[in-house]
Amino acid sequence: MKKAVPFIITVILIAVLGGAFCKLYYDHYMYTNERQNLDEYYGVQDGDDFPVIYENFVSEMHARRFGDTCYLDFETVKSLLNDRFYYGKKDGTLSYCYPDEQIVATVGNTGWVSSKSGAQETAYAPAVLEGDTLYIALEYIRKFTNFYYAVYTGPNRVVLRTAWGKEQMATLKSDTNMRTLGGVKAPIIAAVEQGTDVLVLETVDEWTRIETADGFYGYIENKYLTETREQELEPVTDVVEPEIEYRKMDGRVCLAWNVISFKESNEFMPGMLVGTKAINVLAPTWFTLDSEDGDIDNKASRDYIKTAHDNGMQVWGVLDNFQNHDGRLYTQFLETYAGRQKVIRTVVEEALKYGIEGINVDIEGLTEAEGPDFVEFVREIGIACRNAGLFISVNNYVPYNFNDFYDLEEQARYADYVILMGYDEHFAGSEEAGSVASIGYVEYGIQEMLKEVPADRLINAIPFYTRGWETKKGKVSSQMLDMVEAKAFMAEHDMKKEWNSTAGQYYAEKQSGDTLYQIWLEDKRSVKCKLDVMEENGIHGLAVWRLGLETNDVWDKIEDYIKK
Repeated sequence: MKKAVPFIITVILIAVLGGAFCKLYYDHYMYTNERQNLDEYYGVQDGDDFPVIYENFVSEMHARRFGDTCYLDFETVKSLLNDRFYYGKKDGTLSYCYPDEQIVATVGNTGWVSSKSGAQETAYAPAVLEGDTLYIALEYIRKFTNFYYAVYTGPNRVVLRTAWGKEQMATLKSDTNMRTLGGVKAPIIAAVEQGTDVLVLETVDEWTRIETADGFYGYIENKYLTETREQELEPVTDVVEPEIEYRKMDGRVCLAWNVISFKESNEFMPGMLVGTKAINVLAPTWFTLDSEDGDIDNKASRDYIKTAHDNGMQVWGVLDNFQNHDGRLYTQFLETYAGRQKVIRTVVEEALKYGIEGINVDIEGLTEAEGPDFVEFVREIGIACRNAGLFISVNNYVPYNFNDFYDLEEQARYADYVILMGYDEHFAGSEEAGSVASIGYVEYGIQEMLKEVPADRLINAIPFYTRGWETKKGKVSSQMLDMVEAKAFMAEHDMKKEWNSTAGQYYAEKQSGDTLYQIWLEDKRSVKCKLDVMEENGIHGLAVWRLGLETNDVWDKIEDYIKK
């Protein structure tokens, strides 16, 4: 018995060590059958939440299911898929504009209405509101946008793709499990069958991160995969952007704004044309917003139109929101479809009734919050004018970051011409004296505009006015002066002008006691400098603000530019 004890102990030790080795081997090498909670893995928040797998990665975006249809929130749609959708919060409408057609859906209702084909019915609501968040149906977005999407359950997920190109693919040699990480102890995501084609995302040691066509992603051992091959993704191209035919003037445009404060002011136009040259478009301020509801004060005149036509000039009636007699900037009409359409119908009907050739939009003083409403207005009036055979042009400030909500690129899609108001570099409320339109300011404005507006549809507007400045004890004030009044201002203060090449203008100043008088002149030479910059940048013409402020000698320079 004593001789057997060492043997028994040895056997026990071998058994213990063997068991420990087997456990270590199992812990390290044996595949776990633990299943991953897929809702946690994908970040599913509730039964109607659908995480978005975008360009092969689970994104922070989530779609939502309402009824049987999946939707994306409005801001995601705008930033990722299509920024042409417009949401009218005031009246609960969702609009999409083609160059010659508008499609409007009412939030929460099925179907939509086309300005061309009328009412169209759908089984789902194109847009729904949950709390303060607007959602748009993916299927509705696809009507206007080229992208791929597929919706899956178990777990809830949406596969979304907007980019195309070459990808690395492989095929499963045999059945296996996809895991959360590269390791045999990582939980199982899903079983993947032999013959399944998968997208290869990355290879780490003996494991490869892959994604299946239905949006399962994780790791598979390399030994189960064939060699990778390159595959070209077939892009989604069924949505074709319609070709846009813009109306264009023959040759360069020379547009002159003509302020018409009262209906009787039309009578002064023939006298104001005396001595002018090269004008081919007159833009009288005829259509002025007169209420927040979109009422229009119409000052159009048939005699005015006949005189213009007899002189070989087109007439583009100006629609503005600031020439009214109560001095208010009316903008609330922009907030609703009914308000916008009321204004558009009025001006288009009047333009056709009077036989003028176009509309010039001059809506100013907008806040950033009103930007989307205004851009939608430009889309809608662009459609109406295009369908009516009218020119449509839109006036804009010199672009800076603080006014980029005017979205010049989108305006240029719907307007025949975008007009840069290349003045008011310094204005009535400026804290320092300066030029109304120095040459550097003009050049900057044109070059910034050209980043968003095609040169052949860009017009630069130049001023026929300047400002006479007074600085007294640190307080700055100014008055607007036409070209004749500017000369009188210099004579009154005994000022002598000198050419300032930096400004591209004559400059004069005079210290008188504790008051400093300054002026940057606009005259034929400064006009020529601006025209040269316009020529260098290849834009389509000029506009002048405004008829009656000029001296006749500027027209020779303008005529030379227009005839080139």
